[in-house]
Amino acid sequence: MTFREIIKLYKEGTLPEEEKAALEAEIEKHEAISDYLFDDADIPGFEPVASEGDSQSNKNDKDSEKFTAMINASIRRAFVRTGIIVGSVVLAAVLAVIFVLPGFVSLFYYNPDEVVGTSEYGFETERLDLDLSVYTELFLPTKYRNEAIIEAEGYGEYNIVIPQISSSTGRHLSVSGKLTRGELLMYDPNFFVQAPVNAFVINSDDYHLFSGIGAAGSSSDAFAALEELSDGTYYSAYFSLKTLTEYEDFYKWYSSKNLPCSELWCGVYTSNISTDHLGFCPELSGKCIDWDRETYPRLCILDDHTSVSQMESQQASVEVMQTHFESMLRYMRDSKKTTDIFCRNDIDWDEIIRYIDENGLDIFGFAVVADKETVMSFAEDPMISYVYTAVYQ
Repeated sequence: MTFREIIKLYKEGTLPEEEKAALEAEIEKHEAISDYLFDDADIPGFEPVASEGDSQSNKNDKDSEKFTAMINASIRRAFVRTGIIVGSVVLAAVLAVIFVLPGFVSLFYYNPDEVVGTSEYGFETERLDLDLSVYTELFLPTKYRNEAIIEAEGYGEYNIVIPQISSSTGRHLSVSGKLTRGELLMYDPNFFVQAPVNAFVINSDDYHLFSGIGAAGSSSDAFAALEELSDGTYYSAYFSLKTLTEYEDFYKWYSSKNLPCSELWCGVYTSNISTDHLGFCPELSGKCIDWDRETYPRLCILDDHTSVSQMESQQASVEVMQTHFESMLRYMRDSKKTTDIFCRNDIDWDEIIRYIDENGLDIFGFAVVADKETVMSFAEDPMISYVYTAVYQ
């Protein structure tokens, strides 16, 4: 006999006494559990049904009430259990949206907070620190930076401040911006503006872009404009050399001048492969950062794995500087997300690397931060063929 049949006989009052006692004990057990876990409030619509006529005895009415109470308790338990499950699922979903989803979405985009190196002293280098170091050194004469302050907002969005941590002019210029899912917006767009493509006039038989004329006009116009510079003002000065000069010879000449200037940037000749002026900074600047030294040897000149005296002695080494320059080129080639945020995917890095391997490190010009007197002193040297200046910012 099924349990349903037993209940039916029980309600009809025809269940044998022995089985009736066992069923009532079972009902009493469930009622005791329900009373302990839940209140006694009845669920609307499940009140005991009044007896009709004299066909049902008072005893059967009480049995019916007991059965109805048992059904009420079972339904209450089902409702509570469902409520707990639904509430837990909703709470988990809300917590995931608040705490998990923002970070998960960020995984698909450029992460400036990613740790790419840790020094022996425990200082961490973040992705944007390293990327700024390479990008600004290659593309932005006199604007080298290698530190960023980052605030993550989730969903691939970051607030960014790029401070200037050292300055020879007494001014410290910080710039800020926002990185949104791999797209960089600077609130001062002038910071990442490169020098004009004709800031230098390059003298070479296989280079014909802007040959003989530059951003300041003809050579005579450019030199004449130097007289109009203001005393006490610092300039980003771009000097073109009369002939391509091997790095070792250039650095000897530059050092012999012993003039008060800073942020030396050396322009490396790459033929007509790119209209961008690419170069490097041989002098120590910024803060020590870390990177994958095995893959990119000497990627940064300022290296806490080397003593200051050793680093200073390496500045004149063409071997060291060529390794440094080529490591920066390889790093940019390998870092697709980095070149994306700086919009530099138009360059044939492999072709430039091949050219440097075959032809070495020839310098076509250089840039420094200097006052009028220093600019005039460099310009008077027979090594210089052209000068362009812009107020240093």
